[in-house]
Amino acid sequence: MSEMKVIVGIPPIYTVVWINDMTENLHVGGVVAIGFDKNNNYMIVVSHSGLGVYDTNGWSLCARNSDLAYPENGYVTGIGPIDGTRIKVVEKNYDNDSLTLSSPDGCWEIKYEDGTIIIESTQQSDSKSGAGQAGPADR
Repeated sequence: MSEMKVIVGIPPIYTVVWINDMTENLHVGGVVAIGFDKNNNYMIVVSHSGLGVYDTNGWSLCARNSDLAYPENGYVTGIGPIDGTRIKVVEKNYDNDSLTLSSPDGCWEIKYEDGTIIIESTQQSDSKSGAGQAGPADR
């Protein structure tokens, strides 16, 4: 749920829209690693069942491949809309059973636990006269 705040003393053409309360849960079992493309448009998930690519604008699954492709030296090769792109990933720490990372632009905090990828927005979006800057939920 987004909350809109009007800044007192500034003409109403400028507002700050807070979206940091946005959380999304994706249910994916057997996650090995997660990463983002350089533009933060896609998140790639590596699991024991293959690769999945999620569009960060709505978190819909946009590509899936059941071929096993585990990270090599911290990278995987993208599929679907990021096909052939070398993507840096963060691998699961099997000593403490955790996987946490931030998107390269800092808009998203990702945590994987118990078969669920928890995605939390960390940013606010500024908009002026309706023209607006796209925040993570608006891209």
